[in-house]
Amino acid sequence: MNSFLEGLPTSVRLVVILLTGSLAVLGGVKSGVIDFSGGSTPIAIAPPPIPTTTPPASPSIEMINIRLNLRDGEIKESIPNAKVEVIYLSGSIIDYTDSTGFLDIKIPKTDTTKIFVIKQGYQALDRQLDPSLNIPQDRNMTFYLYPVKGESSIEKLIPEPPQPEPKKTDSTSSASSEPSTSSELSSDKGIKIVSPEEFMRLFYDKINSRDLESAWLMLSERRRSKQEKGFESFREWWGEKVQRVNVKDIRIIRETSDAAEIEVLTSYVINQKEVNEEPITFRLAMNLEKGSWEILSKDE
Repeated sequence: MNSFLEGLPTSVRLVVILLTGSLAVLGGVKSGVIDFSGGSTPIAIAPPPIPTTTPPASPSIEMINIRLNLRDGEIKESIPNAKVEVIYLSGSIIDYTDSTGFLDIKIPKTDTTKIFVIKQGYQALDRQLDPSLNIPQDRNMTFYLYPVKGESSIEKLIPEPPQPEPKKTDSTSSASSEPSTSSELSSDKGIKIVSPEEFMRLFYDKINSRDLESAWLMLSERRRSKQEKGFESFREWWGEKVQRVNVKDIRIIRETSDAAEIEVLTSYVINQKEVNEEPITFRLAMNLEKGSWEILSKDE
């Protein structure tokens, strides 16, 4: 090859060298090896790797627990066996409330959730939950269903209608003539309780079950009027601040047919910690129009 190039003009020799080198390179690319003349070491060029993709693992969704309590919007009774459908971005759940109207569900911590509640004889409920906006800190929520027009809530929830109460002739009727067990009458007369002790226990039961509207109405009108923001002040304390009330002891100080003074010892659960309270003395009065006790303010 060298002797052949020596007999050629310089410009021709240059062209031949360039052409020969290009062919060698092209041949080396096709075979994966480039062999330059002049004794250089062959260079191996590996074929490019085939790209592969690994599907990303599906991110785990953080869920939070919510306790629902369904109640009749008219008589405030619990609604059992109501169908609850929970719909969110990544799935849905269908379940039913238990015999006491409660249902524990899980919803995504970051997704907006739709809740549909269906119960025969009631208007369907459609509610949207946003964990960052309208879910209370203790995650207990009470929803009210209202009967379809023309149907009675009492007929659905109480097998037999309650017997009408005998009219009281005067305000000095003895409490001992009442039945020995407590009962709640769902009527315009409100809640009828036999004893002041049972009345106070029911007051805290309403708070623990998050039926704050009913507990609010167990206060006298004057006591409600003294709340700075009305029901909102009541809800902020009992619905958001206090997670539970434990009634430890109730002691009757004095009692007549239409008035009572009662001492209550409780503890509050606040921020998952139990806080013991000093005994509190309540003054109660019988509201004859409602047919129930009510909690008075200090100046009544």
